[in-house]
Amino acid sequence: MSLNRIRTLWVLWLGMSLILSGCGSSNQDAEAEAESIAITVWTEQFELFMEYPQLRVGIPARFAAHLTNLEAFEPVVKGTVVFEFIGERGVVKRVTVEAPIRPGIFVPEVTFETPGEMTLTVHIQGPPSGGEIEVNSIMVYPQDSEVPPVEEPDFQGDPITYLKEQQWKLPFRAEPAAEHLLVDSISASGRILSKPNWDALIVPPIAGRFSPPANGLPVLGQNVDTRQLLGWIEHPIPASEQAAIGSAQVQTGLSLAQLEGRIAQAEAGFAEAQSKLELARQESKRVSRLHAIQAVPERRVELAKNELVIRDAALEAARKSVESLSAVKDQVNKQGEAVGQLDHRIALRSPISGTLVEVNATSGAHVESDQTLFRIIDLSRIWIRADIFETVLPRVREITGASMEVPGLPPLEITEQSGRLLTIGEVVDPQTRTIPVIWELANPDRLLKIGMLVRVHIRTGEQVRTLAVPGSAIFQEDNKSVVYVHAAGETFDRRIVQTGIEDRGLVQILSGLSLGERVVVEGGYEVALAARSSGLPAEGHVH
Repeated sequence: MSLNRIRTLWVLWLGMSLILSGCGSSNQDAEAEAESIAITVWTEQFELFMEYPQLRVGIPARFAAHLTNLEAFEPVVKGTVVFEFIGERGVVKRVTVEAPIRPGIFVPEVTFETPGEMTLTVHIQGPPSGGEIEVNSIMVYPQDSEVPPVEEPDFQGDPITYLKEQQWKLPFRAEPAAEHLLVDSISASGRILSKPNWDALIVPPIAGRFSPPANGLPVLGQNVDTRQLLGWIEHPIPASEQAAIGSAQVQTGLSLAQLEGRIAQAEAGFAEAQSKLELARQESKRVSRLHAIQAVPERRVELAKNELVIRDAALEAARKSVESLSAVKDQVNKQGEAVGQLDHRIALRSPISGTLVEVNATSGAHVESDQTLFRIIDLSRIWIRADIFETVLPRVREITGASMEVPGLPPLEITEQSGRLLTIGEVVDPQTRTIPVIWELANPDRLLKIGMLVRVHIRTGEQVRTLAVPGSAIFQEDNKSVVYVHAAGETFDRRIVQTGIEDRGLVQILSGLSLGERVVVEGGYEVALAARSSGLPAEGHVH
């Protein structure tokens, strides 16, 4: 069934509805016999979709004007709309419609006394806002003359009908295809991590009773400074209980044995960190020599230097761990030197400045030597780790920039001012077949939280200005990329397109779509369903 045939049946349906309701006139039959003309005009603020019969002098005509506010893609439901028909000598007809007969639908009735071509200006007089829409080439024919047939628009396939009432009730949005600056990019899953030496766990060196500091128990989210007192681990032994002294000595011995074991572990970690730092130094020197003979790019030298910085920080963290445990051992030794001085307590202090993100301490509770009481993280700078599949590794070597999508936040660009690329992994994970790519990023507002899952877009080429649409506009049908073009108010065209690079949610269109054509970016699934159905409009559609 042709598009004009469908529209003619729509007008017939309208005429019968009006007659049955008592609102029809003797001229309605003549109106229904003519083919329906449909026009669509978009401005930055409004869409006008209007249907009307072929116009003849002396025969009343009803215009069904559907007005959509494009800011929210909702029907215009309030305000006065003025329809002003202008001929060669000025205003021919001016019709004011005070309110829509249904949300978004304004129906002016006009009878023309003279034939000719004219323009129509639709004045929308808010609230909440107003505007004007210009419509060209409104033709009025003499009463007894023949009128030319309505031209059928060209479509690549069968036209798809999706009514305005459906567009208004369901989520829907269409926007013009435009040119954008895109860079070939790789998308990968990522997560936000704390910097290794900016994350501290506070674990008591010995078992005992936890006692908060004089100013109260630290609370979750509290900022603390380096060396700030967080609490005490106490071992009270009353002097009258001399029989317990020997037991206390044994307990001190056990505590010392535990400390010595932990110190041994820390020293082993320190030795391992030294080894990794030495390997990083050798690798940096090797890459520098290769760069000197132009065997590797300068980016490889920078990455080797970043790896050296990371290993140096890890060594420093391991050194502080050994020193901290050794200091605790000295304190326990001193407190156990005299039998009468076995009543002691050990201070728990923050090794870094940061925010308390975990608090497991309770005043007066017994704690064990392997129990984490506090966790402190300096959130002013964080790490972003993206896991890249091995199939795209050759492209990863030419990283030119990156951005990331964070739930609840606008897209975040990783710039030279806000962050830097730290390292590209050298070993593929045997389970996931990925390598890590890590950036360091400033987090001054603390909006990025440790453990957040993000989507990272890694750019791997030069910027190009090209036609692109949002990724939400593209559907995969029969192994082909498809978009739905909003050709007219209630008419859509299914287009097979060839896609190119993707960048920050936009997809390059190489063929199948032209600049400025309006593409459905929300509600495309419903349009696709409408493409599979056919027949007359649903009951209740007003034209």
